[in-house]
Amino acid sequence: MSEVVFTRKKTVIFSAIIIFAVLILLEGASRAILSRFSETGSFSARAIENPFHPFLGWQAAPNYKVNTTKDTGGVHYIRTDADGNSITPAQYANPVLTVIVTGGSTMFGVGASDNDGTVPSQMERLLRERFGADIKVVNLAVRGYTSFQEMLRLKEWLNDGHRADLVLSVSGRNDAYAARGARAARYLLLPEHVWTNAVPLVRAAELQKPILLNPLGFFREHSAFIDLLARIVLRVTGGNDFHFDAADAPATGPASPVVPEAAALGTATNYQMMAQLAQAYGADFQFVLQPTAYTLDRFPADIPALTQDPAKAETDRKAEAQFYRDLRQDLDGRLALSDLTAALNGAAGTLYVDQCHYTDAGGALLAAALVETIAPKIQRRLADRERAPAGH
Repeated sequence: MSEVVFTRKKTVIFSAIIIFAVLILLEGASRAILSRFSETGSFSARAIENPFHPFLGWQAAPNYKVNTTKDTGGVHYIRTDADGNSITPAQYANPVLTVIVTGGSTMFGVGASDNDGTVPSQMERLLRERFGADIKVVNLAVRGYTSFQEMLRLKEWLNDGHRADLVLSVSGRNDAYAARGARAARYLLLPEHVWTNAVPLVRAAELQKPILLNPLGFFREHSAFIDLLARIVLRVTGGNDFHFDAADAPATGPASPVVPEAAALGTATNYQMMAQLAQAYGADFQFVLQPTAYTLDRFPADIPALTQDPAKAETDRKAEAQFYRDLRQDLDGRLALSDLTAALNGAAGTLYVDQCHYTDAGGALLAAALVETIAPKIQRRLADRERAPAGH
């Protein structure tokens, strides 16, 4: 049997074939792993969960499956539609009335088991049952939004030609949170991480400085193996890609001395602008001061965030209560305001998953209270529709 002799050229070719085959196997295996275990798929196909927006700060990604899991067992998701809105179940082609709900994560649906459990979704079912009419509830809430962002989001929505009969803002907590943590008054409009993420980048571009961000992203986009390897490294090290995320924690440090005094008045002004917007587009407006775990008679024993550090929780409760008092005073007589901060007091069961987000059960109680609150406006609108001439 003759001996096989490899020339240098053959060795190089053979080695290249082996390396190429191994790379193909790694790419195929990595792509299979990503498609099986990754919610976002490959790097090139991923969506940014909270994409940057030039005047809102950020927005919810359209047609996205948002992981809203809290430490309550199970994995929970909220799905968004093509406009980035948290989906409500009814899909009426021609609703009799349209109710717009604005707010932050509590209205978006964090804490709920899925879209059907959000407060706006449960409101939609209750309104249909109570009035026997196709009343559509549109959920414009976005996680982390303050009253300023709510107002701008409503303006954007109405400018796009969407109809509204009633605008319902269910919020207050995010502004109260910002008031006790913002380090400058401007952060009451857009949170500090909007500035720290976006402004330095734009400033560098204005000065024509070289900018190099995420070179790894180029390779991840073109290689499933590098994408998978990067995910493993980022998971182990706790690192993250550069992206605009509404859940980013604000910078630490003392609040500006001007913030507490200006906060409630600034918030009140934003809600008054929302009321004027709704009126200009032919809709009613109702502001509802939302309940939180801080407004309960006592902290639930099943919320570690409140019971593990009772001193801090009590300090936060007092700060939120003071903000709410100031806000009520600033809005007194200026717009339709309902204080539902005590709506969940005395109810049995697990109502919150943390300081402010409702379980399905808590959301059901609040949804029922909200329907009672807006029922007179809904009834009047329905009566006006019945009296309107045909074709109007």
